[in-house]
Amino acid sequence: MPSSPPPLPSSDLGEADLNRSPQPQASGSTRNIVVSLLLSALVLAGVGYVTFDAGAFGRLLQHLRPELLAAAVAVAFARIGLGGWRLSQVSEGRLSLRSGTRGQLAWDFFSSVTP
Repeated sequence: MPSSPPPLPSSDLGEADLNRSPQPQASGSTRNIVVSLLLSALVLAGVGYVTFDAGAFGRLLQHLRPELLAAAVAVAFARIGLGGWRLSQVSEGRLSLRSGTRGQLAWDFFSSVTP
């Protein structure tokens, strides 16, 4: 006949400690993001150093239209904001505008990186 499992060891934790949920450790996550961004910047600087052509860059600056660049940035922000608002509306309020916008950013990122 199988024996019953041994009793659990008693803990000296108080009642308040049992009801407290563990706190997330953001420092490792922040460190990983910073290291990743630094590595990306280092690679970008290396590629730029090897491939930079001053003549081509000068010709680019001659054709640059700042108002079109500003309009493109505004449209990108509007698209992300409206997409976040759409997700908030579709979720019937379960997602805030901020959460919907974060979801839209993730959606755009993953649709660009995955085939």
